[in-house]
Amino acid sequence: MLAGNQLIGFGAGGGAYRANAVRFDGVNDYLTRGAGFTGGVDSNKIIGSVWLNFQGGDGSSQRVLITTGTTSAISRTTANKIFIDFENSAGALTFRVTTTTTFAVANGWQHLLFSADLSVPAATVWVNDAKDATAPTLVVDTMDFTRADWAVGGDTGGTNKLNAEIADLYVNFGAYLDFNTLANRRKFIDALGKPVDLGADGSRPTGTPPVVFLSKAAGSLAHSFAANKGSGGGFTVTGALTDGANSPSD
Repeated sequence: MLAGNQLIGFGAGGGAYRANAVRFDGVNDYLTRGAGFTGGVDSNKIIGSVWLNFQGGDGSSQRVLITTGTTSAISRTTANKIFIDFENSAGALTFRVTTTTTFAVANGWQHLLFSADLSVPAATVWVNDAKDATAPTLVVDTMDFTRADWAVGGDTGGTNKLNAEIADLYVNFGAYLDFNTLANRRKFIDALGKPVDLGADGSRPTGTPPVVFLSKAAGSLAHSFAANKGSGGGFTVTGALTDGANSPSD
């Protein structure tokens, strides 16, 4: 179907694509790696992309991705903003930014897209295909991506759990794209503000698989989200993930 010369339901990846969401219940559900990421190395570059639809817990801290401790994370703050924070191996801050956009229940599906290259240093943050006017803290250094454990949907110990539907969590250590360039954003979000097919292993945006690509295939069990189609190895599920009632593709 055509609308304003745009193909509805067709993204840059080619063919109709539907992102399949899973639900983290905010009470029991979270994922742990139980180790570092396979092939993970410290780097001065990172790309992140995720679709989020919060279902409860406005005003509470909730984790999307976090390593051991309470830093080096992608989190939702008590002010309902997304907070991105990464440190070097000595625990010193290297990259930090907080969105101006609110991520709360009333906002429905939202897309977070960011990238940083600390060799410049430079960073770009976009929410729902609009530039998020933030002032990131950037230090010319590397980020510590070789931590002993990682978690999704809560801290590694199970606190600050995510109460949201989530789809296509992509985190690529060691890569950078300038999202001020439209063609780079279209690798993740189409002109209608819908998800794009990132490929079977998440390699379509950059040509190589990211360390983390959690994406549920159509018809698969919700727990398959934890298997990780990226290169870093699978997660263990605590709780019982369920299919999301909604999709960011709708």
